[in-house]
Amino acid sequence: MLLKHFLLGALLALGSVTALPNPEADLHDVEARDNQRRPRCGKDADFDRMKNKCICKDEGKEFHPEHKICRCPEDQMEDRHDPHKCVCKDKDKELMMR
Repeated sequence: MLLKHFLLGALLALGSVTALPNPEADLHDVEARDNQRRPRCGKDADFDRMKNKCICKDEGKEFHPEHKICRCPEDQMEDRHDPHKCVCKDKDKELMMR
């Protein structure tokens, strides 16, 4: 009878010890999961793993991370007929793609 109480107590003690956090745990699994998480780029852009940044779907537009949208550069504006294209604000100048 005494042996049963001793074994039962030992098993319960081991179960509670394994539930304690391990301060020297291997964080490789956590780092690996964090590494694969892609940042949110909004609906106008996609994340490029090679460049490690958001790239706009529309060519010629620049991504603004604080608002998560793509806009034309300051010297250009959206085309009235095709909002996916940027055109020069000054009609005399030609659009130069970077």
